[in-house]
Amino acid sequence: MASMLRKSLSVAVIAASLLCVGCANEFERNFQGQRAAEVEHSLVVPWGPTPPGMEFMGSSTFVSAQGAGAPEAQAAAQALGADAVAWRRQFLNSSQQLHHRTVTHEDQVKTEGSLAGVPFTSTSTIQRTESVPYTITSHWYSYEARFFRRVRE
Repeated sequence: MASMLRKSLSVAVIAASLLCVGCANEFERNFQGQRAAEVEHSLVVPWGPTPPGMEFMGSSTFVSAQGAGAPEAQAAAQALGADAVAWRRQFLNSSQQLHHRTVTHEDQVKTEGSLAGVPFTSTSTIQRTESVPYTITSHWYSYEARFFRRVRE
């Protein structure tokens, strides 16, 4: 019993980790540069030249329709050891995909009557299946982030 429970738990952990592959922080995953020890706090600074007292440590660029913003850039900065991050995104385009979903309907039909003077009641279940189309629209953006750390003396 315990062995079966351990196997089930192992399978659940593996499945959860595979599902979360797409959960990775894209800013961190696409980082090119010099990593440092993780920091507790990072600032999000406006896009522009290297902030005073800071040095450039690397950048990240990617295209995504998943949506990312300041919280994700800041989390990546902390994990990468950056004291500050500047990020921006630019709309590229939208795409649409047509999908179909199979929907099953069940209806109950009740018939009452009489046959040769004998009353009767009959209930039937009618099941029908149909394909329902739906569209998914994705909005694609180009993301760019630059990571900085304080100049160490």
